Amino acid sequence: MFKQLEKDNKQQTLLNIKQNLQIATTQRLEGEIQELQKQLSDLKLSNKNMKTQLTRVNILKDKTLQKLRQSLIKVEAMRGKAVMKTGNLKTPLDSAKQEASWDKDKARQMVDAVTPELCTAKSTLEDVSGRPQERVDFRETIMKMLGFNVKTADKKIITHLRLIIQAYEASDKSKVASNCETGQNNA
Repeated sequence: MFKQLEKDNKQQTLLNIKQNLQIATTQRLEGEIQELQKQLSDLKLSNKNMKTQLTRVNILKDKTLQKLRQSLIKVEAMRGKAVMKTGNLKTPLDSAKQEASWDKDKARQMVDAVTPELCTAKSTLEDVSGRPQERVDFRETIMKMLGFNVKTADKKIITHLRLIIQAYEASDKSKVASNCETGQNNA
């Protein structure tokens, strides 16, 4: 009887040890599952933020291209008017043509410079939508292209981009105004 009790006690102890191991394993696995779910949620949020940023960049690109095209049309229209008004004044007309051509070339260069970078940024972002490490690499590349370090806040980057666009628009408006004045002086 004593041996039977001792045997039952050992079996109970082994059963308790197995149950404790199973409980510990279950708790550890539940903890890992929760951590993985948190990482998944974080990555989904990061992905959503990157898509939002891409949308904003595309909108900005479209607006910039539209403004550049409008500027080109205005410059060409002003050049045409100047040619008609100053038919016999070759020298002022030639300088206006040259200035308009420079402005047009500058605008085209800006469009040519901005379009590939934005297309590259868009395609890169689309390629990395499911790959977190590549998204981080993409963001770092954009930061380097803009001259920022990777710790720079998104708000600062957006502010910097707005300033660049405003500066460009201001210089574009002053050139248009200068061309208008040149055309009026020649009339």
